[in-house]
Amino acid sequence: MGDGTDRTPSRSLTVFLMRNFNVRPEFNFPYTTFRSADAFQDFLRSQRTLLDMRYAYEVSLARAARESVHHAIGTCGLCLNQTRFSTRLEGDSPDPAVPGTNWREQQVCDCPQKLNNRFRAMLQLIGAEIGLLPWMGVMLIGEGASIEPHLQARVGQMTTRRRSGGLLPAPLMAEGAYHLIISSEHLHAEPMVPRLLRTMRAALMPGGKLFFTAPFDVAAATSRAACTGAAGVLGWDILNMLERAGFDSAAAHLFWSEEFGHLGPFNLIFSASA
Repeated sequence: MGDGTDRTPSRSLTVFLMRNFNVRPEFNFPYTTFRSADAFQDFLRSQRTLLDMRYAYEVSLARAARESVHHAIGTCGLCLNQTRFSTRLEGDSPDPAVPGTNWREQQVCDCPQKLNNRFRAMLQLIGAEIGLLPWMGVMLIGEGASIEPHLQARVGQMTTRRRSGGLLPAPLMAEGAYHLIISSEHLHAEPMVPRLLRTMRAALMPGGKLFFTAPFDVAAATSRAACTGAAGVLGWDILNMLERAGFDSAAAHLFWSEEFGHLGPFNLIFSASA
């Protein structure tokens, strides 16, 4: 896919494929890929009407809510079942009639693992890009206890470096040991992001993939590094950092889908190839 490529299917096409051809819905995971900040800005300009409609829809859900939790029926992209997405409406908002809603974290599936929006989206994207196979070696870094069962049921070798409370020390990784590295909400907490990226690149087998999420400022050209007692925030230079670390095809993937329970503005997952 090139810059700003849209992978959004129609709901009717997705349902048709799932019901009639047993197609896994992660292959229809709706996302748009950007390989540069300029591509993202072009998307903002060309898709302003679409983005405004999405925002207006999310605001209407919050305004219409009579309780602190919003419930919606949709499709779980991981287990192929109809499910219910529950979203806790909370926080501050310029409009006192509209609670601030962190859809990324608070939109949770009713499936057994109770995965939030971000975790479900990352697993769907991994399924769409490479799939999970029994012979794979996988490392999971940072937050992600709730996705471990999903990964362990599908891959042969699973290594976890989980963060518990404080920041996770930089993990030791054997060279060329993994087919897939997943970093969940960790890179922004690293004081030396380029060094960790080089370590990850060396730990991947040729053709291996890195996927990660982290707090990201879509308006920032450069990342703000973590310092003592405070985590940083990634900016668009993370794509250049990945390339300088030896990765190929560094990209940011923007996802949104009412059907799959992926609401919220500017939800981004990053990927790169070894």
